[in-house]
Amino acid sequence: MEKIRVNAIIEIGGFPKEHIEKTMDNIVENLKKAKNLKVLKSEVEKPIERKGIWLTLAELEILFDDFNVLTSFCFSHLPTSVEIIEPSKIEFQANEITTIISDLIAKLNIYDDSLKKLIIQNKVLMNQVKKDQ
Repeated sequence: MEKIRVNAIIEIGGFPKEHIEKTMDNIVENLKKAKNLKVLKSEVEKPIERKGIWLTLAELEILFDDFNVLTSFCFSHLPTSVEIIEPSKIEFQANEITTIISDLIAKLNIYDDSLKKLIIQNKVLMNQVKKDQ
């Protein structure tokens, strides 16, 4: 399979400002060192403050060795935007799609488990608050 050129945006938010700057710099530097992809361009925006939270983003142009590397990047970094620039058409083998779907399901199960735990914790806390009133 030929390489895949992508424009992607990664956004992060939090505080303090210095932590957000350092975290984004680390993300970009780690991507530049990663195997199976090449960062062609990167531009990190200066953090801005909104409602007490610092926000920043990185605009990246990345060349991925294959679609599995691209999907792994998406699962790991949760970009807010991904635009495939090249190639205009991508063909897959059944085992490639199986791997992608399996990875997607595994990630969704992790999120589902985390959400269920948070819902239970929230109910326990709300019951405790009601008892204390």
